[in-house]
Amino acid sequence: MLDFLLIEKTIKDKNFSIKYFIPKVAGMTVQGFRKALLNKTLKLSKLEDITAALGLEMSYWWKEEPDLVGDGSLTYETGYEREIKKLNQELNRSKKTIDHLNDQIDLLKEKYGITEKKKEEKCG
Repeated sequence: MLDFLLIEKTIKDKNFSIKYFIPKVAGMTVQGFRKALLNKTLKLSKLEDITAALGLEMSYWWKEEPDLVGDGSLTYETGYEREIKKLNQELNRSKKTIDHLNDQIDLLKEKYGITEKKKEEKCG
């Protein structure tokens, strides 16, 4: 995953002034550059220009981060393992949202005195 915050940090670490570097190298205003970083919308062509001016390879921005496994040791996941992990995390968030919504429904039913029995009587 591209670390957008690393871009500005690397420019500063290489002793370049953002104020002069970004307009000259990327043809952007500093404000526009920071907004693109914040919104994660920096164009690849701009990143290529910045990367070349810093003397780096494009792969520098996409360094993989190791994940910790149960015993505390480091491991590197393959692409599909990482994707499965992301999908499982999204599924767990969705389950929590559903549980939260069901709790809210139960609270409203309790507040208004709605029971499943009354609901059946109205339907029947």
